[in-house]
Amino acid sequence: MEFLTLDAQDYETALKEARTVYGTSVRVHTRKDYQIKKGLKKLRRCTITFYLVREKPLDEETLQDLLSSREDTGESEDTEKIERIERDDGSNLIGSPIESSEHQQRLLKDLLEENDFAESYIQEAISRLCTDRQFGTLEELEMAVLEYIIEGVTINHGQYTKPKQFFVLLGPTGVGKTTTLVKMALFYQKSLYEKEKQKVALLSLDSYRTGATNQIELFSKDFGLDLFHAHSEEELSELLPTLEGYSLVLVDTMGKSANQGELSLHLKSLLRVLPQKECSYALAVSASHKNRDLERFVKLFSSYPLESMVVTKLDETEDIGNVLSVSKNNDLPLLFFTNGQKVPENLLKATNEAMLSYLRGFALDLQALSQNQNTSNHTL
Repeated sequence: MEFLTLDAQDYETALKEARTVYGTSVRVHTRKDYQIKKGLKKLRRCTITFYLVREKPLDEETLQDLLSSREDTGESEDTEKIERIERDDGSNLIGSPIESSEHQQRLLKDLLEENDFAESYIQEAISRLCTDRQFGTLEELEMAVLEYIIEGVTINHGQYTKPKQFFVLLGPTGVGKTTTLVKMALFYQKSLYEKEKQKVALLSLDSYRTGATNQIELFSKDFGLDLFHAHSEEELSELLPTLEGYSLVLVDTMGKSANQGELSLHLKSLLRVLPQKECSYALAVSASHKNRDLERFVKLFSSYPLESMVVTKLDETEDIGNVLSVSKNNDLPLLFFTNGQKVPENLLKATNEAMLSYLRGFALDLQALSQNQNTSNHTL
């Protein structure tokens, strides 16, 4: 297998340029992000190493035309780079014919693998989409894949407009539950209760993690949110009459309870004090976790009546297939995405538009498709 390298200003540009020359046969093997000095400035660069799963030989004249842009790009001669080739549109790529059923299965598998979908998800997609069906072009195949992805994920829309009174966020340590809850509190305060006072509060049950109390207290002070603490069933019982005066109480929990018996029992005892009919439970997971870790977390917290999943740290990964796989496999609706540490800016509702924006490797213009999702408000 022959490996090629390409250098560009960032990963997406490098991948786009490689596919401009070689089409959909490009599969990235490794990437390296680094900085170079140019005068007093530091410029970001990315080098990808890739191989071709379906090479299309080019005649000498076409090859020379493709590489002749070196003089126009302004790149230095010592950069290892396949120069960017501008196209009027993407029709010659997305309109490429699919030669056989084996070919379309390989394209589908490579596309889903590039987005880190689980192997079980990929095999089911191949079975559903490729059995007794032959796509004529890459565009038809990619549209079918997008439909399959979108239709396989549900979204807890009711939690946006009519949330239950107590929202309990569970999850492992380090996924950013506290920061996410503050973002959610500000989202609900603005979207549902902006003209009313004292309608959203925070309740912290996390007294075991070092610095947890200080963090949520600082957030509450900075954004004017009411905060309550409870470390025992008695304390929580005494707080209930006050908490019931709020339309929404977001509950922060300790992260180690899932795999430590004593803490797990303590958390369950605390949560039983809350009126269960008015409680909604959600699982917070990091988008940077591997598929097997996500499945493990779902299993660890499966004793709770989970109604949705909150996905954090999308800014720390380029893939979303792992999250979508777990959501579909466990029939666990999505609720919110977080893509940074800024409060309250880096919080997104889990919409089709948001999901499309995090998929990569498609020849289709997903940005345009996601905009259509936003304006038309219907699935693909």
